[in-house]
Amino acid sequence: MNIFLVSWYTPILLEAYKFWFYAICIAIANTVSDLVFGPVAPSTPNGSMDEKTKVEASGNSSLLNRLVIDCLDLTIPGYLLGWIPVSNMGVAIAMLASTILVWPTAWAKAQQ
Repeated sequence: MNIFLVSWYTPILLEAYKFWFYAICIAIANTVSDLVFGPVAPSTPNGSMDEKTKVEASGNSSLLNRLVIDCLDLTIPGYLLGWIPVSNMGVAIAMLASTILVWPTAWAKAQQ
């Protein structure tokens, strides 16, 4: 629109995209760490082994879902920075898949 252009617009926008990219990479590293080493949670001495196994199984499923969503979300800043070679259609498909995968979780939280 060229309403108000400043010389520092492009460098600031690129740094914002880098920050976004690095933040998602840290989230992916944290999720992988939780999958490999287990999430840090307080242990209850009264819980039975069956209940703990069920919590870990559902937790791993949730963590894998989060990992896939974060990897799909990484395509936007990666594409805008030119670090991930993908077409416009590839970014659109990744965002659609990310939205569909996060939808049940977001809907469940909204219903509470």
